[in-house]
Amino acid sequence: MSAPIKLTTERCGKMADGLEHRFQEHGLAIDEDSDLGRRLRELRWLAQFESIFEDAVNVDRDRAVGAFRIASQAEHVYRALTSSSGMGGVEYQLRRIRSAELNAPGCGGSSALEYLFELEVGGSLRTALFETVLEEPDIRLKLPVEFMGYSEVGLACKRPRSARGVARNLGKAANQIRASGVPGVAIVSLDGICAREFHQCTDQEDLSRRADEYLGSYVLQQSAAISRALGSGVVGVLFCCRFVSYVKNPSCWAWCLRVKAVPDPSATGAGHLLEMLRSLLLT
Repeated sequence: MSAPIKLTTERCGKMADGLEHRFQEHGLAIDEDSDLGRRLRELRWLAQFESIFEDAVNVDRDRAVGAFRIASQAEHVYRALTSSSGMGGVEYQLRRIRSAELNAPGCGGSSALEYLFELEVGGSLRTALFETVLEEPDIRLKLPVEFMGYSEVGLACKRPRSARGVARNLGKAANQIRASGVPGVAIVSLDGICAREFHQCTDQEDLSRRADEYLGSYVLQQSAAISRALGSGVVGVLFCCRFVSYVKNPSCWAWCLRVKAVPDPSATGAGHLLEMLRSLLLT
């Protein structure tokens, strides 16, 4: 479980600086007219105020509300690009992300968002000093020592764009893992689905509770698809969701990350492996 993150002007400025720096590391400039450039512009606009809700809303309510939604997805972009800093083989993804349409704010999904999800997963695991390589099924995780019988694990990362697409993407992930020839885990992000919906919570405790319920209900709905995916080298599924909501008390936009593990009960050590990966993704 990760604690709710409250959107502040300081965080907006930090995200904008971090995103620009990440591209500058590779000698890449962000086009002001691109989708990413527009997101940076809104982050900078929010960052100039002393208080988002008291100042930004009073200056331009419509722009502020739109910027809140953009900022919540910018958190996803920021986390993906900063966590993967120094990871080999990412320049191709950065070039695609720099010019791609990222579907503001959060609706649907493009291949660029799938690249971002791969970078976020790979970067989160790389910070634990594991060797991560962008290689089929999507990521290869090489463990420094054998863990519960596993020395190398393949990760197939999927970001479905609709509830109906979850089962289809689980099937694709399973096929990728089996074709890779290494035991693997399907990692499915529900961000593109959750972002289509407007959520409102009374306080941050309510936000945490609602996030748990939201992710839990999706996992239950996909029980049949999960069962079909498991086995023959697929040792488990991880569902991830960044739950974004307006919080009434205190008035703010906030989000929290949730990850739920579903191991294959017949695979030796799968439960321990998935719990380790789940913990690292939440770090």
